[in-house]
This record gives sequence, structure tokens and C-alpha cells, in this order.
Amino acid sequence: MDLTPYVGTLRRELAVPVVPAAPPTEGEEGGTARTVGQNITGRVR
Repeated sequence: MDLTPYVGTLRRELAVPVVPAAPPTEGEEGGTARTVGQNITGRVR
């Protein structure tokens, strides 16, 4: 089973800078970071 295409997809996904679409309001930086992390984890899986 060749996983090369999947590795390429993962590299493209991880190459995207992790920046929230909208600037977080005061006090929400931690929550925004957790949400972004969950999105990446869900996508990689």
C-alpha cells in the first residue's frame, strides 16, 4: 500500500500557517489556539 499521496497531502496541510481567520478578542487567544489545534487534528486524521 503506497502512502506517498497521503504524505504529500499532510505536508501541504501542515505547510499552511496556523493563523485564526479572525483576530481573537481579548482573553480568547488560548481558546482560539485550542480550536485551531482541534481542526488540524481532525483534518490529519
